[in-house]
Amino acid sequence: MLKFTPNHQLSNATNYGFTLLEVLIAISLSAVLMVVLSAGFYQITNRWEQQDVVLDQRLDESMILMELEKAILGAFPYTYQNKQFKRFIFFDGKSDSVRWISTMSPAYDNQAMIWWLQAKSEGGLSLQVTPALTGDPEEVLNKIKTEPTEVLDGFKIHFEYLKIDKKKHKTWKKQWSGKKRQSLPFAMRITLEEISENEDKRQLELVSMIPAYLHQAINPMD
Repeated sequence: MLKFTPNHQLSNATNYGFTLLEVLIAISLSAVLMVVLSAGFYQITNRWEQQDVVLDQRLDESMILMELEKAILGAFPYTYQNKQFKRFIFFDGKSDSVRWISTMSPAYDNQAMIWWLQAKSEGGLSLQVTPALTGDPEEVLNKIKTEPTEVLDGFKIHFEYLKIDKKKHKTWKKQWSGKKRQSLPFAMRITLEEISENEDKRQLELVSMIPAYLHQAINPMD
């Protein structure tokens, strides 16, 4: 009887798996990684949201300043009579408030409107726009009460008015009375200083010329 002998021997392979300790370590590392990634993602999204808020705020500020610039450009020497039939020009400018009549009011179909700006002591600007009816604008403002709009809350605001004398000397005045000077200023400057504790707080400045600063039938005083 023939006997078959294999020329090599087969060995049984031993299969190894993950131990419980290795599985726990892997789960712990995955959890730590998820926490780190979640924190980083939250910081990024939070920063994006803050940037969006700042961008929207800057756009709102720019739009408001553009509207103010147009209204100042459209200022004209509106005249009215008192009880003695004397004619005066309506423009009342102080360092913390200003009133004038403008023909450029885009939000009001470019009708003649009385613009009244008041800088608030705590910061910001109170904006009031009233239709310019015939007669004394002071009486119109007393009769028609329009709700003011609060804008530019994060700024301290000041107004100045440009005077140019016969020798072409330029001076910025803190007050301007159209009733006394019988003219409008050559230009108006609005200074905005950001209310912030940071050293790099913003300072904005709007300077707008007033082309129609003189009335053809009234000679300016001063």
